[in-house]
Amino acid sequence: MSDAKSNKPVVYVIYYSMYGHIAKMAEHVAKGAEAAGGEVHIFQVPETLPKEVLEKMHAPPKKDHPIISVEYVGHCAYGFYCLACCLWHRDSIVVSRSILNWVYTQGSGQG
Repeated sequence: MSDAKSNKPVVYVIYYSMYGHIAKMAEHVAKGAEAAGGEVHIFQVPETLPKEVLEKMHAPPKKDHPIISVEYVGHCAYGFYCLACCLWHRDSIVVSRSILNWVYTQGSGQG
């Protein structure tokens, strides 16, 4: 899929970031995709932790990137999922599958 006006491929960069590190990485991925000629949109996944837990973990406020929702599903040619995976283990895989499952179920009306 590409933008009809510019004929650029539409790229979504979707991320979850608790402390801001992954958000920064997503912004760099977006800059690279733009430099390669893409029309890039950055989205966050919805927060799953309660506000009280985030406060106890000293998590800073989230960035102003929009939350991915069903209205965006299927409108991009490429997607990058930015997740914390410095120790690439089953928790990172579970988070990745959860994001993809959420996007799929929202788009198909099954969720």
